[in-house]
This record gives sequence, C-alpha cells and structure tokens, in this order.
Amino acid sequence: MTIAATVFVAGATGYYMENGLAPIEKVDGPAPRPNGPSRAAPKVDTSDLKPGARPTVKARPVAPQTASVKHSLPKPPSQALIPVALPVAGVAEIEIPEDTMNVPPAPTITALSGFDISCEPVLAASATEGAMIEVSYAAACNPGERIIISHAGLRFTQETDENGEVAFSLPAMTRAAMISVETRGGGKTTTSLAVPAVEDFDRVGLQWSGLDALSIHALEFGAEYGAPGHVSALDPKAPQRSLVESGGFLTRLGALDVDSPIVAEVYSFPTGRIDRAGVVRLSIEALVTPYTCGQTVNAETFQTTREGNVNRMNLAIEVPNCDAVGDIVVLKNLLRDLKIAQN
Repeated sequence: MTIAATVFVAGATGYYMENGLAPIEKVDGPAPRPNGPSRAAPKVDTSDLKPGARPTVKARPVAPQTASVKHSLPKPPSQALIPVALPVAGVAEIEIPEDTMNVPPAPTITALSGFDISCEPVLAASATEGAMIEVSYAAACNPGERIIISHAGLRFTQETDENGEVAFSLPAMTRAAMISVETRGGGKTTTSLAVPAVEDFDRVGLQWSGLDALSIHALEFGAEYGAPGHVSALDPKAPQRSLVESGGFLTRLGALDVDSPIVAEVYSFPTGRIDRAGVVRLSIEALVTPYTCGQTVNAETFQTTREGNVNRMNLAIEVPNCDAVGDIVVLKNLLRDLKIAQN
C-alpha cells in the first residue's frame, strides 16, 4: 500500500530515479488532474495589515488521508474448482502360479573318480553266523589309503585296494554294534546294526601297535599245545566251529603292511550254546624278534561280560633283550579264564 503511494508522488513531480541515474527532464503534456475534489483557498483579511507585514492565515485542521490502491487477483477458471477423487492407496494382490511355489532344490555337485564313480565313502555292515559282522568300505577316489576301523574300543588298521575298496569280518563285541572308519585326512564314516547272537558268546580281545609281536592262546577243556582244543593264530579255526563242535575260534584283524600298523586278535567261545562244563585257559604270548627285542610293547585287552559290557585294560609289555631273539614269553593272568557251566 505505502509503496504504491510513493511511486505515484514521484511520478507527479516528473522525476524517475533508478540505480543512481541522473534525473530525466520533464516532458510536456497535459497537466495532471487531482484525484479528489478541489478546495478553494482560504480568504485572508488584509485591511489591518501594516506596510511590509505578512498576513496570518488561519488554517482549519484537515484529517489526514491515506492513499490506497486496490488490488484484485484474477479468478481461476471454473474447471479448477471441480473436486477430483484421488486414488486410495492399497496392497495389490499378485497371483503367483502354483509351479513357482515348489522350487526344486539346487542339484548337489558330487565329486567323481576317473571312472565316473562317486567319491563319497560308503560303509556297509551285515550280521552273519557266529555273531560276526561282514564289513565293506569303498572310497573310489582314495585307492591305497590307510584307514582305522573302530568298534567298542577295538581299533585296527586296513588299507584300501587299487579301487579304493576293502572288506573284512569283524566279531561283534556288543548287541548294538557301531562301526566307524577314519581316514588319514580326518574323514569319518559310521554305520550301526543289531547283532542279537552276540549274547551267546564270550569274547576276549587283544590289540597293540607295531609289528607282529603278540598273540592270544586258548586251551579249551584241558587241551595241550598243538592239540585240537588249542586255538591261536597258528590254528585259528572258523566261526562254523562254534555251531558244529561247540568250540571257539580266533579272528585276526589289521594290516601290517601300512604305516603305523595297529593289529588285534579276538577269541570267541559259544558259552551260551555249550552242553558241557569246563574251563578255557587264556594266555598272551610275546615273540622276541629283532624288531621287538629290548622294546616295550603297548597293548590293550578286551573282555565281554554277561551284562553286555566290555571291560578294557591297558598293558605295557617289556620284551627281553636281543640275546633272546627267537624265544617266546608266556604271559599268564593278564586275561581272565573262561569258566563254562553246563547248560
């Protein structure tokens, strides 16, 4: 309001100033007309004035007037006043085909040998007569590999053939038998099975590390060395003997032609099937060889119980010096004799 009034006054005086420029000369034109009604100048009485004196004018008070400029905005078009409905935000439902709901898993990449056979190790076991377990192990990508087999604390070494396979028979030491195979690289494969027939047998085991140095000898029912009732690695008998003759048999476990061999022997006697009373005398023999003379052989014994447990005991066997090479040391009382009661 005030700014517009000031511009009007400046225009009336004929001057225009911008950015400090010199005033522009007044241009001749029609005299400006006053915006409001004209007022007559007041009359002055000069009859009493002396020569040279100025007359006094009595002015009436006039109320101040404020200049005003009316502004008006253009009216918007009528279409702009029409209300428009805005879309309501919501969640759109997307229909997914049923085929995409069941996405098949990504295919498993399996390492294969040179003959397109899986490198994954496979361990299988099945129960056979005499409470024995037939074990087979295959690792096609690891031929000629040293492995360690474990069962109920019993451990021994084996070696896979040129196809990465090995098979052997293992006496079950417990009814619920668990078998594991460990590789040099730390891999481990396990399997388990039930062997109910183990409850008919007493079993005695011996294991040691190193070369062929120890052996179990069983003398059944008063038999002498070399007699039919003498069971050892020299005459181990077969598991079928426990069924036909009601006698015992011995199983040799482990490969000696590997690095750091672990060997085991297990003597089995069918106590639950015998029809006579008697005693089976058990002993351990140590052969003095150029490789064992003067050495300490560390060993461990295993004996099953009627409750289905396995008792274990560690041994440290001192072998005589090398002057006794070829001799045999008989170690008694390290294994508990089997006392058989007639069924």
